[in-house]
This record gives sequence, C-alpha cells and structure tokens, in this order.
Amino acid sequence: MGVGADGAPHQLSGADIRCRVANMTQSRIAENLNGFLSHFAADATVHYNSAKDGLFTRGTLEGRDAFRANLRQIQEVYRGVDCEILNILVEGDSAWVRWRSHWRHIGKNRIVTVYMANFLRWRNDKVIEMHEFLDAVTPATATYGASATFDAILQPPPPGLERGEIVARAHRIAAAHAAPEANSDVFRQYFSPDVVCDFVGDPSRLYYAGKRVGLAAMFDLICAAAVDFEQLRFSLSDIAVEGGWFACRRTVEWRHRGTGKQRCVEFADFLKFENGQIVEVVEFRDTATMVRMQSDQDYAERRVIY
Repeated sequence: MGVGADGAPHQLSGADIRCRVANMTQSRIAENLNGFLSHFAADATVHYNSAKDGLFTRGTLEGRDAFRANLRQIQEVYRGVDCEILNILVEGDSAWVRWRSHWRHIGKNRIVTVYMANFLRWRNDKVIEMHEFLDAVTPATATYGASATFDAILQPPPPGLERGEIVARAHRIAAAHAAPEANSDVFRQYFSPDVVCDFVGDPSRLYYAGKRVGLAAMFDLICAAAVDFEQLRFSLSDIAVEGGWFACRRTVEWRHRGTGKQRCVEFADFLKFENGQIVEVVEFRDTATMVRMQSDQDYAERRVIY
C-alpha cells in the first residue's frame, strides 16, 4: 500500500490514511518507535503545543531523528498502557486525529491520562508535518467528549450545512471571541442551547479548563477569558471538514490585560455540527504559554515531569 506500479510512492486515499493513523497510535502506545516513525518522512517537522513545561516542551523538532530522540526520552519516564481514538477527520492530504491515552509513570507508578490531538500533513505516503496538542488531566476531569445516544451512533443527524458555510461560521466565531458580549448574537445563532463544551485540561492548573454543558455556561467562560486576554489577531489554518465535524488549528495573538505580555497561542478546535447548529466543542490550547502570560515573572523553560 502506498506504492504505485512503477515502484514510486503515490498519494494515499482517505481510507489508507485512516488505517495508517490507527496503526500510528497503536504503535506509539506500544512503544514501537520503528513502526510509528516508519510513517514519517526523514525531513518531517513536528510542532509541539505544550500543556506544561516538560518532556513535551513547546517548540519545533526538525527531522525524524530529532523526533525519535525526544520519544526515547519519554520512554525513559513513561510506559504506554492503552489508547482510544475519538475522532479521525481526513481531507485531501491532511488528517486530524483526537485520541485519549493512558501512560504509567515508571518512577511514581501512577497512571496519567493524556488527551491528544494531532494534525498530520502527508506527502505521497509519508507524514511531512505534524502539530501535536496534548494535556494531562486528573481522573476526575477525564470526561472529554459528549455522550451520544445509541440511535445517534447508528444514525447521526446530518450537519445541515455545506462545507463553505461551516468554515465561514468558524471564522465568524473566532472573530467574535475578541468581544463576545458585543457579538452574543453569533453564539446564540450558531450554538445549540445544550452544547457540550470541553476545554481539555486540568482546572487546577488553568480555570478555563474543564467541561461545560449549555450555551450559557460556555458563553460565560468565553467572556471571562476576554476579561483577562485581549484578542489582537487570529487566523485559522489546517482546516478539515468531514461528517459534520470541523477541525482546525487556530492561532491567536493575545495580550494579557494584567501583565501586558503579548504572545501567540495555538489552539486545536473540534466543532460538531448537527442540523445547522454546533452541538459539541472540544478545544486544546498551548496552556504553558497562557500560564506564562499570567505571571509577572519571566522564566526559562524547564524540564519537569507530569
């Protein structure tokens, strides 16, 4: 698979990409580095968007060998236990995967639950770019994702919108974050009153994290964030739309109103559309950068462990 009749690699189909993504997650949790990295080009670029300073420190790794070295460092501290894929969206040569994994900390002998989102860009049959978002959570907060009824699983409601309108709405929502109270009509129009909103992470580290049910609860949180952070600019990239799900990478330039610090924060957003409304939101963010912006002190990145 992935090789044409002349022996040259060819572009993968959507079904091929799904199979490879599933194989990649299983190989990674099983610590089969050779199997996992066989899906990456030698010159692949990996971008980490960190939940906290540590083994997944925010930054960019250039090349498969640099990625391998970082993964080996992680293996010195953690052993994979199991994982579950929650979403795979494929569009063209790109894919988004959202998954939950459990890792055993070797020294502390405790299980850490990590929610992860990966954007993968393929060239022929190899990944040439990956953006990774992740956050470790406590068992009490490890409930991300809305509960679906059995009928909804068998016959999911249609999105009710064409791709172009879904993308346009995502842009309008992102712009409305700059002044949510002034743009409250955008949220009332586009979101279901019973929307389930998961800001992935541990609320003890960042109060924005956690699960909210209902438009009012979600809107209150967005307004609270706007009190602390002034949104200066934003952009949406790496967009995929499939089966009622929308996923993208959102880059926001924020200024913290208290400290005055100005930074770009990366997000991975997943929106689920049913019958023309958004019924579920799952969001990952570069939590480490947000925490630094709220601190009056600047400090160097440290190698600390979850």
